[in-house]
Amino acid sequence: MQETVDGTVAVHPVVDALEGKSCTFCDEGELVQGIYKGKNAVVCESCETPTAQLW
Repeated sequence: MQETVDGTVAVHPVVDALEGKSCTFCDEGELVQGIYKGKNAVVCESCETPTAQLW
């Protein structure tokens, strides 16, 4: 699990379902937990495009 901005751990079924999948925006990347614009998200490790963002 990735730490959030405030130091807590993100647990969400959408994150769990998407993590490790292939990116639909590029041919090279895999989806990983990360931070996008200060929010927990699932992003491509290659192109850094977010697939899901949690508020």
